[in-house]
Amino acid sequence: MDNEFLTFCAQYNLEEINIYDVSNKLPASGIIYVFIYIDKEWPGFLNKKNSYKVIFQENTDELIRTEFPLNYFSEGIFEPSKIEYFESYTMPDDESIILKYFQDSYEDFHDFYDSTYEYIQHLTELDIDSFHQVLGYDRSIQSSVTYSFAEIELEITSQDEWNTKKSEILELSKKYQLLLQLETDGNNLDKFGGSSTIYFGIDPKDLKMKNFDNVIMAFQGT
Repeated sequence: MDNEFLTFCAQYNLEEINIYDVSNKLPASGIIYVFIYIDKEWPGFLNKKNSYKVIFQENTDELIRTEFPLNYFSEGIFEPSKIEYFESYTMPDDESIILKYFQDSYEDFHDFYDSTYEYIQHLTELDIDSFHQVLGYDRSIQSSVTYSFAEIELEITSQDEWNTKKSEILELSKKYQLLLQLETDGNNLDKFGGSSTIYFGIDPKDLKMKNFDNVIMAFQGT
């Protein structure tokens, strides 16, 4: 927000992620910082223009640790937590445009999709809501979050608008891939946002150019 502090939310040292980035989509080194505006009246996360910022710092030689401003409200300060990285498997949301051909072509698509999803959960032994994520397909709570990114870019505010611009939304959703997914339920972020999930999307072309200026944020919740 204009003339307001953004709360430091997370940082990712990309040298620690390299071993897991098998497609080499991320820069080889540097740090990604995530800042989010906390609405003190709600209180909670606010998803409006200028209410978040994702910053990529490639040169880390002269970084200086900075404390929170003295007058910053205490509810907006998160306790530090160490990030532990591991590999996992993700699938596109069953309503994703990526899977539209299979949805239209096979009557038993959802049976196959659900069994594959359950197999991944069994294989990894992970609670799907218990960990954050870098890259991969979004673990959506509702429909694919790439649709949410498109809705935000098109400034869709009603169901009527969505219905009118559905084809445009579906096409624009192809532009985005997941950059980061932050779970608020049971994590350090759960004092705001309840069981919501925060998603950050990026155009693969921007990611390749190390341009994080156009990252877009969306929420989904139960």
